[in-house]
Amino acid sequence: MDTKQVILALIGAATLGLSLHGSTIYYVTPEGDNAAAGTSWTTAFQSIDKPLTQAQDGDTVLVSNGVYAITAQLELTNGVALRSVNGAGKTTIRRTSGSTRILYLSHPDAVVDGFTVRDGSAPGPNNNIGGGILLDGHGTVSNCVITANTINMNCLGGGIGLKNGGYLYRCVITNNISRQVTGGGVSVVKSGLVEECLIADNRLNYSAYGGAGVYLEAGGTLRNCIVANNTLDFIHPGNQN
Repeated sequence: MDTKQVILALIGAATLGLSLHGSTIYYVTPEGDNAAAGTSWTTAFQSIDKPLTQAQDGDTVLVSNGVYAITAQLELTNGVALRSVNGAGKTTIRRTSGSTRILYLSHPDAVVDGFTVRDGSAPGPNNNIGGGILLDGHGTVSNCVITANTINMNCLGGGIGLKNGGYLYRCVITNNISRQVTGGGVSVVKSGLVEECLIADNRLNYSAYGGAGVYLEAGGTLRNCIVANNTLDFIHPGNQN
């Protein structure tokens, strides 16, 4: 079993062992109905954005197996936990049109756990960090696979960005692209913790700074991670020392 398979196995085990502490649990399935109540599997919502617009601090959004398409970023701006039932191998959130990242977290108690997050495309320059996910000062992303996301010119963090805080734990960050500046897989600006993650096979097209896999700017911590096989296509000739 290779390193990625080991981490995916850990992701599945961690997600199966989750506990729910929210005062209200909302349910989402691909067969659901956004006009329903969303408070049981028989009245589940169909899309993830629906419960996020009404969930309050301490609530949980529980998502069943499937692929969930988005055209605008999902925002966790209060203390809501967004969790899959069976982990990243069974539950995917992906962009299907437009130019947008997938997830934005900005609350200390916001949690995203157990998803594949893919095909995000933050356009820049106003969305200049985190092609797939942005932790804006706060929030936790755990047990996720973050893949095939892109951030464009003059931006940081093709897969995920942590800006002034946030926690990334036991995730696989792979095959993401930063077009220019730095952080093909992960960028951490000023503070934030990345722990027990696999960061591999990401790409940075052009940079004066490097950081094809991970870039830490003015702070941030990388702990017990594997960083391997990331590629920088071209470094500015004035910054090769």
